[in-house]
Amino acid sequence: MQSELNSCYVTIRELRYKIFHTVPFSEQSLQNDQSVKFYTGLPSFRVLRAVFEFVAPPTEIFNRNPVLPSNSF
Repeated sequence: MQSELNSCYVTIRELRYKIFHTVPFSEQSLQNDQSVKFYTGLPSFRVLRAVFEFVAPPTEIFNRNPVLPSNSF
C-alpha cells in the first residue's frame, strides 16, 4: 500500500513538472475558450479574466515601468 502511494506521488510530481515546463501559459495562449475550459474548467476567457481581476488585488510596482493589474495576467 505504501509503495503504491509513493508511486502515485512520483507520478503526480512528474506530471506537474511536464505541465509547468512544457505548456506555455500566457494571456495569448488562453484566449481560446476551448483552452480556458480545458485548463481551468471555466466556460470562457472572459470569465477567467473576471475571476482573475476579482482575486488578484491591484498591485503597484515601484519602478520605471509599473505593471497595471490588467497587464499582469
